[in-house]
Amino acid sequence: LLPSLFVTITLSSLTAAVWLPRDLVGEYSISASAALLSISNFYFWTHSNYFDVDAVLRPLLHTWSLGVEEQFYLIWPLFLYLAFKCSNGKDIPVWVAIATLFSFLIGEYFLFGVSANPSAVFYLMPFRIFEFAIGAFAYFFGRRVKLNRIAEEAVSIAGATLVIFLLFSVDQETRFPSYAALLTCIGTACLLAPGSARLVPSVLKLKPIVYIGKISYTLYLVHWPVVVFYRLLYPFHSKPFSAVAILVITFALTLPIYYFVEKRFRISSAGKKVNTSSSRVLGVSLSTIFGLCILLLPMRFGLLTSTPVKNAVHQDDHQPVDISEHPDESKRAKIRVEPQRCFFEREQAPSNTVRGDILCNRQAKTKVLTLGNSHEAHLHRI
Repeated sequence: LLPSLFVTITLSSLTAAVWLPRDLVGEYSISASAALLSISNFYFWTHSNYFDVDAVLRPLLHTWSLGVEEQFYLIWPLFLYLAFKCSNGKDIPVWVAIATLFSFLIGEYFLFGVSANPSAVFYLMPFRIFEFAIGAFAYFFGRRVKLNRIAEEAVSIAGATLVIFLLFSVDQETRFPSYAALLTCIGTACLLAPGSARLVPSVLKLKPIVYIGKISYTLYLVHWPVVVFYRLLYPFHSKPFSAVAILVITFALTLPIYYFVEKRFRISSAGKKVNTSSSRVLGVSLSTIFGLCILLLPMRFGLLTSTPVKNAVHQDDHQPVDISEHPDESKRAKIRVEPQRCFFEREQAPSNTVRGDILCNRQAKTKVLTLGNSHEAHLHRI
């Protein structure tokens, strides 16, 4: 998992250094470090809602799921070992079922109970155990329960139907994970468990679908940074055009990373393990580049120091007003604006404050007015 992640974060960091709004770079650096340590789910739990508008400004938001996965793999072998010892190897499926039920029910409590914390349920591993455990349960089911051919076909078709239905029915208003995730995992398990079903597996075995499955991990890593940076650079493109452009760019970046990084590290074309020494060299190189990106990004934009807002402009005479004359406002705002940008101060504003209601760039070919939001300065690059 890590080599492709290193490359993705490195490319994202270099892109962020050029295009990400300045006041978000420091936050990006922290999220990149958290992603490297497989704890980004904890970071985004305390800093973001997955469906918030701000999500489109977080290039590494999707790495929360990798954190959950890594944390799960740390505890799951221990759980299976204890289950084996306690049941003499006979009742492991029962223990898996108990873990599934407990994880789901405690998640429901924190979603809908008096101590509701939906963000914690979304991002933290204990509330996601049931999703992994259903996969383990499907494995035991496939080995121990034998169905006839018609029953297996029916289970497989029901699973495919359920997954497709949920694909189009889940939206921003859906409480997640809850029943939406539970039914998705059950549907997926129904696809995987039947051993002799032919109809649905024949579709899933089509070469284009199999190929997408092979590159899906790298595709997942690359897609969200592409979405974020594309929307920052081209916010006014039509949705159909943007969708096609994002798809093309995502595949264009995915393929070289898959073939030269993921596949290179995992296994060679001859089926032999990759040379250990070359892997170490490349791994150290990637880690070094990544580390430099993380360390240099805050320094690149002066985020280690706070600078008062200057170059405010009065709307009548267009004469610069130094906000340092208003120390309270300067201390509170800490907004960084480039010299060629300006703020207008309303005539009716109190004399001891500077209102940043309108951000302008007179030299820009396209002018955009943003009203009623005191945090619009980070959009000045558009």
